[in-house]
Amino acid sequence: GDLHQLTTLKLSGNALLSLPDFIGNLRELTYLELEDNKLQSLSDSLANLQQLTFLRLSGNELLSLPDFIGNLRQLILLDLGKNKLQRLPDSIGDLHQLNSLDLSNNKLQSVPDSIGNLQKLTNLKVDSNELQSLPDSIGNLHQLKYLILFRNQLSKLPDSIGNLQQLNLLVLFSNQLQNLPDSLCNLEKLNYLDLSSNKLQRLPDFTGNLQQLTTLDLENNKLKNLPDSM
Repeated sequence: GDLHQLTTLKLSGNALLSLPDFIGNLRELTYLELEDNKLQSLSDSLANLQQLTFLRLSGNELLSLPDFIGNLRQLILLDLGKNKLQRLPDSIGDLHQLNSLDLSNNKLQSVPDSIGNLQKLTNLKVDSNELQSLPDSIGNLHQLKYLILFRNQLSKLPDSIGNLQQLNLLVLFSNQLQNLPDSLCNLEKLNYLDLSSNKLQRLPDFTGNLQQLTTLDLENNKLKNLPDSM
């Protein structure tokens, strides 16, 4: 293509099945929007878009992400919601500038340990997947403010979740949680905690530490009593 000065390209809401290779020649591109198409894979030429900061791919039919996604090292926002992703490449952990990652409404059963390398991440959405566990490395996301994990198959949370000391919002409704780690008491900036529609039989004696909490949703669990610290 001759559009070498192009910085923004919006192609959402079309019927694209694939991307032309020439898209990799648009090396000044910083914003690429491809939402609500019919993409099943991504052209290798995308790896050339080294200036890209925003990449929106929600509402396609992607089954997997290529390893080269990790080459897009200037990405600040990556939206992969509403696809058919079953796994993520380890290279996603190379996106060290990433601030917001949306993986909602896919078919992920896990996320790679390398997710813990995303030190600038403030917003992580992995709701409406098939997650059975979270890696311990999730606790390395020290800037994380919003963690959205509802409608998965989580039966427990890693102790390391207590390291997310900037967390404001934690949404875990409609999982399989039977208990909670005591380390949740460390989330002193938390103001919204949704644990509804799980299988909780007891709460740890932590809730008194959550001085900033304004909303606590415990509907539809199996609680027989509440800790005195509440």
